[in-house]
Amino acid sequence: MTNVADILDRAADEMMIRGKATGRLVENDSVCAIGALCVANGMTEKAMIPSGPNHWIMLPGVVEFGTFLKKKYQSLITTGVIKCVYKFSDQNSEETVIEMMRLCAKELRENG
Repeated sequence: MTNVADILDRAADEMMIRGKATGRLVENDSVCAIGALCVANGMTEKAMIPSGPNHWIMLPGVVEFGTFLKKKYQSLITTGVIKCVYKFSDQNSEETVIEMMRLCAKELRENG
């Protein structure tokens, strides 16, 4: 079974190491939140290219992180989970995105 909390921690590590991209999954080796989650799940850059509108919805960590963000940030409540993650990643600092990934992982561990 996939441990989503571990994936979120790996995604935070990836962003910390690579830096945060804005507006793209990967840019000059930096990653946005979705890109970091893709890498944490073992995806190659080629596999990250969306094949449809719900390409990342089944990726462990995406729905959990989006749902977590929607609970924490009132401004994201009306967006879908994928758009929520994109929006949050693009509109916040690298440190804030990493902090929220780690907090989401912690809450998942505590709440089972």
